[in-house]
Amino acid sequence: MSGGAVLRLLSGIGSGTERYPEKVARRLRTINIGSRIAAAFHAFFAVVSLFYFARFWWLVIAHTVATLLFACVPLLHRLGPQAGGVATLVLFYLEIIAYVYLVGTGAGIQFTFCSAWRSPWPISASST
Repeated sequence: MSGGAVLRLLSGIGSGTERYPEKVARRLRTINIGSRIAAAFHAFFAVVSLFYFARFWWLVIAHTVATLLFACVPLLHRLGPQAGGVATLVLFYLEIIAYVYLVGTGAGIQFTFCSAWRSPWPISASST
């Protein structure tokens, strides 16, 4: 990837953080990066699921919806400094529940609850 492409990808990381103090803006940029990574992974899996569209058409729809929801997380910073982090946390757990419902327990997705129950708390903690 060329340097210009990387700069274009990183240029919008600070969206929605302009009116916050630097300490809060840094945390919000971290949430923006995490939500972009989540949206990129869901977009990748939506494309992979397209190859098996006849069998997994519902996964294409689920990943596309998740991509759009995670991509919209930086827009929630307008509502307050906690809105993006809380929305990311809620989206993460709701998507695990949805995928366990859609795919079933045989895939082992439910074990994500065991490994990820603590990770979002530092991001959504108050930084005042």
